[in-house]
Amino acid sequence: MSCKLQLKEFVVRRKVLIFKIALRGADLFKMHSLIAVLLDKFVSDIGPEGPLKKACRSGRRNVTTILFLNYHHYPEVAKLLATRDDLRCVAISWELLRYLLAAFVRQPTIKEKNEHTATLGFRHEFRMAGPGTKIYRGRKKYRAFLRKFLPNLLERHGIDLVFNSDARYRREADFSRVASELGYPHICMPRDSMFIIPSTFENSVRRHRTLGTFHGHQLLVQNEATRQVFLQSGHARDDQITVLGAIRLDGFIQRVKSGAGHSSNRKTVAIFTWPLDRRARDGSVVELQDVAKSTIRAMARLAMRRSDVDFVVKLKGKHIQNGTLDSLRRIVVSVVGASNGLKKFAFYGDEVSAADVIFNASVVCGMQSTTVLEAAVARKPVILPHFKELRETHGADEVLMYGDCRDLFDIPNDENDLIDMVERRLEDGSIPDDRYQAMIDLFERHIAPLSGDGLEKCVNILTGYAEAGRQRRDSSSKMGANERLAHNAR
Repeated sequence: MSCKLQLKEFVVRRKVLIFKIALRGADLFKMHSLIAVLLDKFVSDIGPEGPLKKACRSGRRNVTTILFLNYHHYPEVAKLLATRDDLRCVAISWELLRYLLAAFVRQPTIKEKNEHTATLGFRHEFRMAGPGTKIYRGRKKYRAFLRKFLPNLLERHGIDLVFNSDARYRREADFSRVASELGYPHICMPRDSMFIIPSTFENSVRRHRTLGTFHGHQLLVQNEATRQVFLQSGHARDDQITVLGAIRLDGFIQRVKSGAGHSSNRKTVAIFTWPLDRRARDGSVVELQDVAKSTIRAMARLAMRRSDVDFVVKLKGKHIQNGTLDSLRRIVVSVVGASNGLKKFAFYGDEVSAADVIFNASVVCGMQSTTVLEAAVARKPVILPHFKELRETHGADEVLMYGDCRDLFDIPNDENDLIDMVERRLEDGSIPDDRYQAMIDLFERHIAPLSGDGLEKCVNILTGYAEAGRQRRDSSSKMGANERLAHNAR
């Protein structure tokens, strides 16, 4: 481990120690209300554009207030929910959750994490720690603290329910479980939802077995495949899982159902970028970068002879940061020339939505992404550049998405074949009805139902659980008051 990392860890551990001493001291003297006040700055409201500077504790009347434990894992969902007048979204610092847990349960060092190979992992050890272990004793003390502290924190900010995106994180496990015990329902919306590769599905089932049982109220999953992950792993019961759909795709699905077609007067080829590589189960790496370069080179060659066609390259933010954008631009310039290349090709990041690129396209080329199926249900001809050499690469059958349903897409054997295939599809982009129906079935199993009402269903579920939580807390409060009166009467 580098000196820089060692110094960083030393500083963090000193901060954790100071926080631990202060928190445990305040806990000893039952100053839980004061702790909640002092931690105000770590709680913030979320608006349609993201987190605001601080939480408005008074809130609004007749609204359901949701506390996001890991806002940064699901910002688009939180921002969509924040557009609703009947919802208020609040985020708590993820780093604060780490410090709270570390005050009671020792956190592994970076070196320990790197060297830890004896079991399934620290998260598994944390979840499965039994009586007599240090982790179990620490978690027991932490839960005891949370039972006294959380009512002050959650009531102070008007929280109705707790929301997160995964069961794997140690810092959220006891927080969400104790909140649930206190009458604040715990809703989880897993962000991992694409299991079209059989090995990915199997790995996820195995991983969720190591996480034990889901103790929250509802898992809101995007599709049937994700539901099966939780059922087959035994992580959750059927009545704890709702297939919600993908909230982010509601607008896209409505456009598909409305029959929206090509929205440009010119023919356009859209290329969606993909990761540089993928790792197979045996540790071998399947390189995908060369295929990306061949694909963009093929499109640049096609651009030389087709002045009537535009080319759009849509990149994810991380593909811009890892150098993919610069690499692809250099290929275009080397084939077409600087001036012509920049005119013929448009490169977009997150400033342009994938949906707009899809609906504006005549032909879509991409792989390793949900956009492949999104383009398919938008009835666009989709080309998967699974070249023959790539298909025959060791481990490719484990890592290539849509490998077992290639018959639904156009599959070129090499760069020249890709050029010919794109030209044919520019002239005839029709999709047979039986093939299109198979694509819809695949989309609904692995992406989301084509109902396009994910947001409305989500809001109904959240408000329903919030109301049930309020009633439970009111009932518990009345029972507690009656017990105190009976005790004083004696």
